[in-house]
Amino acid sequence: MHGSSRYAALAVSPDTHAFAWGDNGAGMLDQDAAPSSLTSLDVATPTLILPGMQFTGALQATMGERSGALLLSDGALYAWGDNGSRQLGADADSQPVLLPINVFDLTGKPSLVNAVQAEIGDANGVALMHDGGVISWGNFAGDGSTANDRLPAQVVAPGGGAPLTHAVAVSAGWNYSLALTDDGKVLAWGFESNTGALGSGTVISGSVVTPGYVLRADGTPLTGIVQVSAGYDFSLALAADGTVWAWGDNAYGELGQPTIGGASAVAVQVQGPGVGGKLDRIAMVAAGGHHALALDLDGHVLAWGYSPDGALGDGANKPVVNQTSVPRAVVDESGSISGLSGIASIAAGYADSYALGTDGRVLSWGSNFHGALGRPSAASTDNTPARVMTAGGVLTLSPDAYPNPLRHAR
Repeated sequence: MHGSSRYAALAVSPDTHAFAWGDNGAGMLDQDAAPSSLTSLDVATPTLILPGMQFTGALQATMGERSGALLLSDGALYAWGDNGSRQLGADADSQPVLLPINVFDLTGKPSLVNAVQAEIGDANGVALMHDGGVISWGNFAGDGSTANDRLPAQVVAPGGGAPLTHAVAVSAGWNYSLALTDDGKVLAWGFESNTGALGSGTVISGSVVTPGYVLRADGTPLTGIVQVSAGYDFSLALAADGTVWAWGDNAYGELGQPTIGGASAVAVQVQGPGVGGKLDRIAMVAAGGHHALALDLDGHVLAWGYSPDGALGDGANKPVVNQTSVPRAVVDESGSISGLSGIASIAAGYADSYALGTDGRVLSWGSNFHGALGRPSAASTDNTPARVMTAGGVLTLSPDAYPNPLRHAR
């Protein structure tokens, strides 16, 4: 999976088409249809580039709160949906935008190229460029300016002035963004509301317009990081040694700490399933609404945090009663506590979760509001993973199109 939002998802198929399903708020399913005429889709359905013409050439997908985007092989970026804060990185005559439009470049023209990764959050978007620079748009652009509703702008380095030039990955959360640098440090900028989501060492209420380093408890920058994932007021970072760090809101146990509640403005290490241990041997992390996922080196998935809608994947008996701060194995498709296995990639939405198998199968669990699970027969919530469907059968993707995040975007 490449993209998931509050109640919708977007994925790229082996033939470079893209499929969307779930809620069509703000036209975010790219079906050339306003929400008034198409409320939702409960199966994975091809997206469009023009009326009646399927999108092709897609390499990577991202879906934000009410917007989506696809990255092409030449680094061009096409986006659609809600553009109320210019989170599509473009000016548009219509609102919402029902078919993809080009994201603008730094000169204000609809011709962005040479992007290698992109994500949309809520009112914010961010892209990693081939040369290690980062551009951002919408609200909280990280260019040192307090202005919002921005067209793409150059993200600056800590301290301001010079552009950021050595990034290797980016991630967009709920109105804030992260950039991972080539020396394993994490930069954050944007908005937080007393949650510590920016990891600056101080809980604030307001916006930070210049990127700053995410800090440890001793006040030094977090280092040794190989992947980052920004969620809804909390973030996860995967270290090269397979351990996981988290910061931000812990009201629901999102940070994987022994106690639930409060917030942390510094990075803390996520605890492991055992007593007193730390989570390790992890290959990928994904931050969602109020829950988190981790994929271990053996292809198993763990979940923690809060979800009354089944996004923790603990099975029909719901042994964690919607909440746990201790990472626990997601059950397999039969509901067995032996655990989900054979997984190559994961994604976390606001109240749902997704996994891509090494055999190409796509699994979903959690809230099925407006068809978010991509399964017509699913109940309103489902704690057990099951296959995402298309109109003609099951959705199958290529794991090769979803590289291990340890191999950075550049």
